[in-house]
Amino acid sequence: MVMEQNEIRQNRAGKRVFGILAMLTVTAVSVLDLPVSTTIRCLSRRAKMTGVAKGAALDELFQANLGDIINPMIKENDTPLYLHIPKAGGTAVIDYYRCLGLVTSENLYISEGRSHIMLETHSVEGIHQAKDLEIVQRGLADVIFTPLLPAAMEMFDSNHQARVFALFRHPIDREVSLYYYRQIADWEGDGVYAPELANTPIETYFEQLKDRTDNFMISLLLNKDRKTESITEEDLEYAKQILRNKVLIGLTSNMEESIQR
Repeated sequence: MVMEQNEIRQNRAGKRVFGILAMLTVTAVSVLDLPVSTTIRCLSRRAKMTGVAKGAALDELFQANLGDIINPMIKENDTPLYLHIPKAGGTAVIDYYRCLGLVTSENLYISEGRSHIMLETHSVEGIHQAKDLEIVQRGLADVIFTPLLPAAMEMFDSNHQARVFALFRHPIDREVSLYYYRQIADWEGDGVYAPELANTPIETYFEQLKDRTDNFMISLLLNKDRKTESITEEDLEYAKQILRNKVLIGLTSNMEESIQR
């Protein structure tokens, strides 16, 4: 039994490395605008990551539970984590991994005694459930998908680190995509679905946004409520440091360069 478990872990470790490399070889420009309903709905509600570490406590989790990208090899106990940025090809990535036959946190079904649980890691509640079930330590998922990096850090530990990767898209391209998406996304509900935008010229839409200081990525990475908390230059530099040292970044507009990176 122990030998079988070790063999399974070794096979999964190989598939995880292959999965990251293969994902970056996809020329996914034609599918970058597929729906990302779960992620957008979650983030549009500005759900506070209640009970999730912030500040110095979050930094400790980042340092202990996030592998450095300068370490090229994924350890057997490490798990790839895809940081799902809305309207940046995330749904295409999820579908791609499913086609590879990998077990992801998007299709993980667990039986615990008489309980049968379908996990999702796009909400704080789902992440807490995944943590309680120790899906990382038990090696139940080949890839974790989530937009909530601070919350997800609690699923990992220093012996079972996250190896984070993400696709970045130009912010203007993301906003243009979101503008059209909100016009048709009737499955999203209030806060996202806005059919009236069909009668709003895109120039007017962007004119309304021009004075908005959003700091979306900083607040997402550092667990700061951008409505009630100030985002400082220090926050900006720290977020850039996390991305530089801890996240393998690909660009949707430069797939060849992303592969080389």
